Amino acid sequence: MGKVGDFIKEQWNNDPSIRLVKRLFFRRQDEAEWYHRQARNYLNYRSKKFDFELGVQYCKQAIRLKPQNAIYHYTLGEAYLVAPSLAIIRGANVGFNLPRAAKLAIKEFQKVVKFKSDYAWAYCQLALAYEYLGDKEKAKDSCQAAIKLSPPQNIKDFAQNYLNALEAEIPASSDVDDALRKLEEESLKNLEQAITYREEGKFRLADKEFEQACQLAPNSTWLYRTMCELASEQIY
Repeated sequence: MGKVGDFIKEQWNNDPSIRLVKRLFFRRQDEAEWYHRQARNYLNYRSKKFDFELGVQYCKQAIRLKPQNAIYHYTLGEAYLVAPSLAIIRGANVGFNLPRAAKLAIKEFQKVVKFKSDYAWAYCQLALAYEYLGDKEKAKDSCQAAIKLSPPQNIKDFAQNYLNALEAEIPASSDVDDALRKLEEESLKNLEQAITYREEGKFRLADKEFEQACQLAPNSTWLYRTMCELASEQIY
């Protein structure tokens, strides 16, 4: 290593001020990770500890300690993205106006790909958030960005299938319009039934009704808007 290298190594290991900086640095690392673990625990809607607002606050604290950690931003973005769903199936009090959820998620996922540009799944989540807002072009761009990263095959297939669905043209006709209205009506019934089951404490049944609603929904934009409206009615 040489004399200069040996000197630097000795200073790094023995200098009191450097030891203090190292202790503070690693303490900060450990503290941030602790907050993030707590956030994940509270954001798990299947856990008895589920508390959306508390989970978000813990995640924000982890980000304050390590603002460039892509995983922490991903956790927060994912929480925002599923907030309307959790408001339906668990009655989660999210602590903000639900129609803002997609925009808040986009902000976090943009930070994810800024700090970790090869995070393909974050681009897939960005696509859904953009589609929630009705911005199909940005949703397509996000899918294409994920595909270009050559991610694992399952993620690549998901992004490609999602892109194909976004690019599919639905022919305009009265029959198609009637079919879409029928899908909306059926999906809405499932969402309302999910809320009923949730209020009765029948969470597994609520989950099943919600999954069926998602399958029947004519598109993600309609689903997002409807979830926000129904959940807001429950709150107010």
